[in-house]
Amino acid sequence: MKLYRSDGEIEISGSVEELQKVYKKIDSIQGKVQIVFEFDTNGSSGHYDFLESNLIVIVTNGPAIARYIDDKGVVIEGNVASLKVLASFFDFDLDTEAGCHYHWDEACDSQYVAPGTLPIVISIA
Repeated sequence: MKLYRSDGEIEISGSVEELQKVYKKIDSIQGKVQIVFEFDTNGSSGHYDFLESNLIVIVTNGPAIARYIDDKGVVIEGNVASLKVLASFFDFDLDTEAGCHYHWDEACDSQYVAPGTLPIVISIA
C-alpha cells in the first residue's frame, strides 16, 4: 500500500484487501485513540512529490481534517463520526477493479470534513 503526497493532495492506493484492513481499523475506532498505518516507500512517487511512510489517525473533536505535519507525516484528526465516514471510503467491494477511486473531501459536507483539509483520493492499485 502506498501513501502519495504533494503540497495539495494525498492519495492512498492499495489492493482491495489492504484498503479493507484500513476500513475495518478506522471503522472500529472508539474513544480518544491514535492509530498509525505504515506504508511502502519503495519505488516512484509518480506525479506526486513524496511517498510517505505513515498515516496517523487521531480521535479529537470536530469534523475530520487531513494535513501534513513536519516530523509526524500525514495526520488526520476528527471526531468518531467523521472518522467513520472517512473509513467508508476504504470499503471497496472485493471485485473492484484497479483504477477505481473515491474523493473523500469532495463527497462530504462540513459536518464531516473541516475546511482547509488536504484532499484525499483513495484508490485501488
